[in-house]
Amino acid sequence: MRWRKVAAVSSVLLAVVAFNPGPGPMRVDAHFSSLAVTPSQLILGEAANLSFNLSKRMKVPEGVMSCRARLVEANLTLVLPPQLAVTNLTVSADPQDVEVSVSGRRISVRHREDVLSVTLRASVIAPLNSTPGVYPIRVLALGKEILPNESVRYLNATQKIVLTVGSWHPAAELRVFPSRITPPGRIAVRVDVGNPSALWVVRPGGRLEMVNLTIRDAAVALTSTFMGGQDVIRVGEVGPGRVEVINRVYDLPDGVPAGAHQVVALVSGSVGPTSGSVIVRDDLEIVEQADVRVESLDLPAEVDENSTFPVNITVRNYSPFPAKSVSVRAAAGGVGDEVYLGDLGGYEVRSVVVNLRSGGAGNLTVEVEVSWRDAYPPQAREASAEAAISVSRSGGSGGGLAVPADLMLVAGALAVGLVMGYAWRRPKAGER
Repeated sequence: MRWRKVAAVSSVLLAVVAFNPGPGPMRVDAHFSSLAVTPSQLILGEAANLSFNLSKRMKVPEGVMSCRARLVEANLTLVLPPQLAVTNLTVSADPQDVEVSVSGRRISVRHREDVLSVTLRASVIAPLNSTPGVYPIRVLALGKEILPNESVRYLNATQKIVLTVGSWHPAAELRVFPSRITPPGRIAVRVDVGNPSALWVVRPGGRLEMVNLTIRDAAVALTSTFMGGQDVIRVGEVGPGRVEVINRVYDLPDGVPAGAHQVVALVSGSVGPTSGSVIVRDDLEIVEQADVRVESLDLPAEVDENSTFPVNITVRNYSPFPAKSVSVRAAAGGVGDEVYLGDLGGYEVRSVVVNLRSGGAGNLTVEVEVSWRDAYPPQAREASAEAAISVSRSGGSGGGLAVPADLMLVAGALAVGLVMGYAWRRPKAGER
């Protein structure tokens, strides 16, 4: 893939800021200068846009800052290392009647009153037959200012910036579809190999020229953590302005570990005597999520109040992927216990018994929660179930008032006495 297109900017305020407390622009003691190059990273054969500005005013969030001095003369010089070249150098100035002269990379501007701004623009080129590196670029900016008291001050607004130049390589892009998959399955991989634009070269004698070149011997070598080796695809030639598309489909083999993976492609080729390669990649997530559920709750339908009763809990993993750090918690009336089961394999079933207290008489809900962590992504998950039981008063299962045991004994004795007395007083058959 090409270098990411970003801009580098260098700017400076050339004196201590002196703010004007009254209305109007904020006054400062010197001019402003800035230097930018876009992109700040490129490859051999490409060009970057350079812009240098020397100005009396600068916008800031608080308003506009303005220099109190007048700039009557400025000399700019663009300084490049020999590995770089320049073309399309232009200069603009304000006001329009500023005298501007350009000689190679030297610019001179003059005005009888005040140069409000001067801007230099150019294309900085890294020729294909140059060398990679990190190269400094400078704009020497020297000038003469007239201060408010009509004294003369000499200005130095020189700026420096760097341009990073990499080796030439084919343009390449890689995409994986889908980027997130649960095994078993297959993924599609697409690699684009491009020859998008003409390249700058230096001809004998130092003449710059932009030429269209064909990429030859282009090849793609695909690999990933789930592949046993490299899949090498011979692309051949890629003409100017063309893109060759490579499509591949791969089955995920058994045993690929869950987690974050990458598909990587090494794309290579040559233009003329210059060869180069680039590595492009895309992410692939292999997801393994367990499916743990409470399969059954075995508990008595009715228990006595304030008694202990067992709850037999069976949990099952309905997926082929392991569940990590499985715990089972059972509670009745907000009070309960937790049992740690450890890891639960794919399709594994496990049972555990938890003893709970019934509490007072009435209806009681037993709540069970099973929690675990997936292999990937390693997130906490849970499932729950509940069942209702009846809690009866001690000594019976019926309702109504409770009768103390000693009172029941007295009542029983009275009943026996009454029966025996009736039998004693009953007349015999011969006495009638």
